[in-house]
Amino acid sequence: MKKLNKRFKVSEDAEYELIDETTIRITRGTVHAFPWAHVKAHGNTKVIAYEGAEIQARDNSTVIAYDKAIVWVYDNSTVKAYDKTHVLTYNNSKVKAYDKSTVEAWDNSEIEAYGESYTQAYDNSLVDLYNNATVRAMPGSSLRRLQTKVDK
Repeated sequence: MKKLNKRFKVSEDAEYELIDETTIRITRGTVHAFPWAHVKAHGNTKVIAYEGAEIQARDNSTVIAYDKAIVWVYDNSTVKAYDKTHVLTYNNSKVKAYDKSTVEAWDNSEIEAYGESYTQAYDNSLVDLYNNATVRAMPGSSLRRLQTKVDK
């Protein structure tokens, strides 16, 4: 593990920036954000967030989040959220929410909500529900209730 607090390139078209000095690990181009890390991910970056890490992902980034992580996702990025993770999604991003995760979906986002997850959908967002997930669909959003599907 390394202590980082500057801007680094992960690959030719992916980069990240730490907001606070914290412990992270980079493995094969993936940023692992450990407890309470703050990371901004841009341009095809992959981030795995653990236990309360805060992530801002933009520009086709991918995030897998666990253990009460908080994720802001923008501009065609994707998230898989587990274990009470909270996700705010904007601008055509996609989220798969599991295990009591919560999602606020804005601006044409697409959500797949599984199990005990909860979603609030706004502004042309589309939500697919599986396995008893809950949604609050606000005016302008779309909702589909689907049958049981397991995709973890």
